[in-house]
Amino acid sequence: MTRRRSRFDAELAASLSVVGGVFPPTITPSLIDFMRISYASEPLAETLKGRSVEHSEHQVIGHHGEAITVSVFRRAGDTGAAPRSSTPIPVD
Repeated sequence: MTRRRSRFDAELAASLSVVGGVFPPTITPSLIDFMRISYASEPLAETLKGRSVEHSEHQVIGHHGEAITVSVFRRAGDTGAAPRSSTPIPVD
C-alpha cells in the first residue's frame, strides 16, 4: 500500500529551508528543554500589551481522546459567537 504524501509537504519543506541551520537535523528528547528555552519568545502578555486583543485558553478533546489546550484570540470587548466559515476546508 502506497501512502499519499500530504500536500503540505512542499510548504513545510520551503519553510524548513528558510530556518535551515537554526535547528539541529535530529531533535532528541534531551534537546527539548534546551530548545524551549533557546527558541522561546517573550511572554504572551507582553506580546499582547497595548493591543486590543483578548486571549483565553480552552480544553478540547483530541482525535485520540486526550485533552488539548487551544488558544482563542479575539478583539477586546467582542461578545457572543465569533464569525466563522460555513464552507468546509478540503483536506486532500
